[in-house]
Amino acid sequence: MIKSIITVETKKGTHILSKKCKEIQETKLDKIKEIIKDLMDTANSCKNPRAIGLAASQIGYPVRVFIIRWGSDWLALVNPKVVSRSEATRPYVETCLSRPGMAGIKTKRHKIIVLEYFDVIRKQMITRKFSSLDAVVVQHEMDHLEGVLV
Repeated sequence: MIKSIITVETKKGTHILSKKCKEIQETKLDKIKEIIKDLMDTANSCKNPRAIGLAASQIGYPVRVFIIRWGSDWLALVNPKVVSRSEATRPYVETCLSRPGMAGIKTKRHKIIVLEYFDVIRKQMITRKFSSLDAVVVQHEMDHLEGVLV
């Protein structure tokens, strides 16, 4: 289901954007799949700007789940944890669906980041290395899970 994205301009629900999200029990597979479907439906409905990532907290679920664009599809990361990150960083200018109309924010992101997360398709923990734009998006979405809004 397409959900409204909570923005800094929205009065209702904005507190969720500044709160650290809770882990979701991996045994609650039906609920996780519902959240992921809502994330994908909502992200697919974003045309200008086009979504390349979306955290569950941005649509009202205060849990540690987010999606990133993965080729022509979406990759869902449930309860992600940082395993490692490169010392090397790069500057990046980011925008955020929860800050519509705002100019890009200058950030500094690690060039490579390794995450461990639950994969709902394989029903197991996965460790994956992200680099380039994927690394930037993953770090942006991880910030959302920590209650940090870029």
